[in-house]
Amino acid sequence: AEAIVYLPDDVILAISDDTVEKGDLFSVARIAGIQAAKKCSDLIPLCHAIPISKISVNFEKNKNILRFWQAVNRILRQVSRWKL
Repeated sequence: AEAIVYLPDDVILAISDDTVEKGDLFSVARIAGIQAAKKCSDLIPLCHAIPISKISVNFEKNKNILRFWQAVNRILRQVSRWKL
């Protein structure tokens, strides 16, 4: 998943100076991304629960643009129900 957000100068300055009123923006966004990945099967109708082995949430700031992207790794063991 990826999101690109364009922000005004005052918001970028608050993020750079770590003066966002609600706390550390990147820590909160990282936790929210991890929780969203873990709860995906609860939030999306007809979505199957898949065992997750790793979740990474990354950020990149370039002038007035914030880019967030998330990668999820999973390990699936395929079990054959058919015996030959």
